[in-house]
Amino acid sequence: MNLVISGTGDFFEGAPVTKLLDTARSYQIDRVDLWFPKNTRVEGLDHSVELIHEAGIHVVCVSTWTHLYLSDDVAAQQELLIEGIELAHRLGAPFANTYFGHGPTRDDALAIATYIENLQPCLERAAALDVTICLENEFDVLGDDPQASDVTRRPERIRELVGRVDSPHFRVTFDGCNFYFAGVEPYPYAYEVLKDHVGYVHLKDGARYDPARYGDDEILHFTDHSGEYVCLPVGQGAINYHGLLAQLADDGYNGFYALEPHVEPERMAETYRQTLAYLRAIDETHDTRHGIHNT
Repeated sequence: MNLVISGTGDFFEGAPVTKLLDTARSYQIDRVDLWFPKNTRVEGLDHSVELIHEAGIHVVCVSTWTHLYLSDDVAAQQELLIEGIELAHRLGAPFANTYFGHGPTRDDALAIATYIENLQPCLERAAALDVTICLENEFDVLGDDPQASDVTRRPERIRELVGRVDSPHFRVTFDGCNFYFAGVEPYPYAYEVLKDHVGYVHLKDGARYDPARYGDDEILHFTDHSGEYVCLPVGQGAINYHGLLAQLADDGYNGFYALEPHVEPERMAETYRQTLAYLRAIDETHDTRHGIHNT
């Protein structure tokens, strides 16, 4: 597996890009997913780029918290995504990750049509620079989508959207845990719907939040229309990662897998350790076709 350390989450909040680079190196991983502008804000963009090059770390994706559907300021969202695309090109990263957005009512047809229109200038820039925009499926992570209007909660609608965009520069970031939190079976169902459109994969695991098991509010947990959840090391939650990873390998996926444990900062090191132990155990037992590669 081509493993990547993602710069998302509270662990990297307010920290210079060197924290992301040092974290990757500490686990003998030489690839990162750079969150822009969060990971570059402290050191500044140009100096952050210098530090990345000096560290010998490869950026495979530039992620932005951008939403092109019914944003309060679509132009600003487009501008930020285009900046992310241009930064990806500057860094030699193949991907720019983005999100869909939400509206006041659930109307998938309107949402898809509006998103496609708003995507066009971003897609044109991505095609010109040979960068692929990857749309990540999301749940109601901030609790601001009471109508569940974000179509990426529904794999069938993502498939429709990608088919209508019909561009090699627009693919899907498949996040099985986000589907689980949205109340959708990640594997086999969501994966089988989207397998022909997957360009990038996020790895984190999750389970129903049970205060008796996980404690009270001390543990970071997420609320969606489908329930309350916690993130766990890969292999310790409800997602059939053994089956999903095997299917990805069988289907010929040889792309990147970004580790993004959405846990409290004090749990990050142990979550990384247990996740990597699980992935390596799969490789060392019988699923050698996964071929875990960190460099």
